[in-house]
Amino acid sequence: MNRSEKFWNMNSDAVRKYDGELMDSSGTVYKNGYYQPSQQVLPYPSYWRGNGRYEYHSSELAKLIPASGRVKNPRKNRHLEHYRVVCNAYYDLYNNGGWNRPSQIYQYAGKRNVNERYVYVALEIYLDYVILTAYAEQFGLDMEVRNVA
Repeated sequence: MNRSEKFWNMNSDAVRKYDGELMDSSGTVYKNGYYQPSQQVLPYPSYWRGNGRYEYHSSELAKLIPASGRVKNPRKNRHLEHYRVVCNAYYDLYNNGGWNRPSQIYQYAGKRNVNERYVYVALEIYLDYVILTAYAEQFGLDMEVRNVA
C-alpha cells in the first residue's frame, strides 16, 4: 500500500466533511453547498492562492526544492521528494486542469471518476499532510502526522 492509499484509508471521509469555503473565478466566496454545480469553484483558502492551511511550512520547504530535478539524496529526504512530486501534480491541476498528470492526480486524490470539486478539495487536504510530514522530516520535529483533515 503506498503513502496516498494509507492516508486516504485513515481519512476517507475528509472531503465529504470539508466545511471550508469555495471561491469561483469571479472571486465570489460560497460556503460549502451554496453554489451552482455548473460553476467551477475551488477551495478557499488554498495554496494556489497563497493562503493555504500550512502556508508558512510550505514556503520553508519550497526553499529546499531545486529548480529542476530531484532533491539531494532522495532516499534520506523521501518526504521532501514526495512533497516536490505532489507540488508538481498540484501545479498541473491548477495550471492545466490536470491534463498532464491525470493518473498521478487521481492517485493523490484517493479516488477516480469523481467530480472536479472533489479532486481540488482532496488534493488540498492531501497536500496538508504532505507538507507536515516533509516539514517534520526536514526540521527535526519529533512528530508523527496521522490526521490533518
